[in-house]
Amino acid sequence: MKQSVTMHDASEIRKFGHIEVDYKAPADAVKPLYLQYAKLEEDYGLAKRAMRVYNQATKAVPPNEKLGMYEIYIARAAEIFGVPKTREIYEQAIESGLPDKDVKTMCLKYAELEKSLGEIDRARALYKHSSQFADPRSDPDFWNKWHEFEVQHGNEDTFREMLRVKRSVSASYSQVNLVK
Repeated sequence: MKQSVTMHDASEIRKFGHIEVDYKAPADAVKPLYLQYAKLEEDYGLAKRAMRVYNQATKAVPPNEKLGMYEIYIARAAEIFGVPKTREIYEQAIESGLPDKDVKTMCLKYAELEKSLGEIDRARALYKHSSQFADPRSDPDFWNKWHEFEVQHGNEDTFREMLRVKRSVSASYSQVNLVK
């Protein structure tokens, strides 16, 4: 790829159009290849095509690199198209089959985005969704964040709902431990 870029000027590279990415590379080399290709599209192609490459990369990288790839994708989308355009990427990441701890991480980042955009109810829904991945006994940081969120932005009813969800999640984790 680097050789093609150095051999051709920008106008000739645009003529290549969409290059189909089908890397048959070792798992640890896939992410750098996709990142190089996305950078090439950003520099010499179309931003929309670069986003398509980042999207492909999230599906092609090994599971242990998916969260990092989504974070890069979201950062680039925010820089190129603006923060509100990242919503669909966050939703895709949450539904993509990431490990539970990574889904919780994505939900918390998404909730922060929604909070910064003034979308308090959407942020609250994300806290509620991600709560299923946070055992109150072993993950007090999550519950403290949600508690602080409700203190700042909620009312008595939303605070009570957070406590109800916490009890429910705690009970479900207790049942899982009894079954083991």
